[in-house]
Amino acid sequence: FINHPIYLIALTIETANWLQGSALLGLPFITMFSLDYLTVKPYPLPSRSRQLSEFVALGMFIFAIVFPSLTVSADLRAVATSFRGTVQWVSTKTGLPSPSRLTLSRTRPHRTPDVLLLLHESISAYQWYPWGCEEECSPSIARVLRDHSEHNVWFQHAVSSSSATDVSMPSFLTGLAPDAARDSYAYAPLIWHYARALGYRTALFTSQDWDFANFKEFFLDHSPPDVVRTADDYPEESRVNDNSLSDAVIAREAIQFIQEANGKQPLLMIVQFAGSHGPWYYPGSKAENLPGPRRYAKSARWVDSVSVQVYDALANTGRLENTVVISTSDHGENTGTSRPLRVENLDESVIRVPLWMHFPEQL
Repeated sequence: FINHPIYLIALTIETANWLQGSALLGLPFITMFSLDYLTVKPYPLPSRSRQLSEFVALGMFIFAIVFPSLTVSADLRAVATSFRGTVQWVSTKTGLPSPSRLTLSRTRPHRTPDVLLLLHESISAYQWYPWGCEEECSPSIARVLRDHSEHNVWFQHAVSSSSATDVSMPSFLTGLAPDAARDSYAYAPLIWHYARALGYRTALFTSQDWDFANFKEFFLDHSPPDVVRTADDYPEESRVNDNSLSDAVIAREAIQFIQEANGKQPLLMIVQFAGSHGPWYYPGSKAENLPGPRRYAKSARWVDSVSVQVYDALANTGRLENTVVISTSDHGENTGTSRPLRVENLDESVIRVPLWMHFPEQL
């Protein structure tokens, strides 16, 4: 809203009728003048134009939250949905609900390509090329997108469903909206349940231990993937970042799984990397003791190099020609101090994520 006033005007015009539009615009004006009257100093924003933009954005956002039936643009509706979902889940002390999954009937699909999901922690679109950085920020992804441009596509304006992993991961792996009811999450099958019903062999590799927000029970206690590897499976390995393993360990395990696959059964592989989660890890990070933004950038580059190794393993074994690859992040990150940090933040550095896909030629 602040950086692109035309966008603000377009959203206002898209409201359903003149009454809604007047209400959306009237609330921020009243708020702005009330603050000016009640405080000794004006509201601490750099200029009147930025004040106006922020207050109008706030007014539209509040109306979208309070009145779900209000007709507004898809973008504003998505922000409101993300906000409601984040508040709902983060404020629930017990975390995700105990699952009671629906049972899916088995079927035989016409096509069964392998599927690889590369999920990253806290990677903002601004940290990787070509979304918001130069090639040296993520040289491995830059190479993949360049060398396989006929089969790879990247999405410039992709956004996460939430600023919190507790919300975005369940939403991503169930397909539900972030503000869906808890009962819906308890009943909804996970992506590997759908894959197994289609005859896939399923696997999950994560650098994290998933010992938070009831992740273990929600994801793994009821019909987990055929192969599961979490940080707890490697007691001999050091925990290097927010109680997570080095991503190199998980990449190695995922590559071994690909190499040992017999080719008779299609694969669904989910590989989650955690090095780019605060306090941000890369080899030698503890010794260097860099400030937050520089440490985060080096961590993002390290994760780039490790995650693409799994993609390269598919190419080296000949499976890439029959594999759909989806690479994205659970949310972005904000390492600065001028705004609230990540979970309380819906700034673009937090919501915008890198998303790219590989589609085999036969699809």
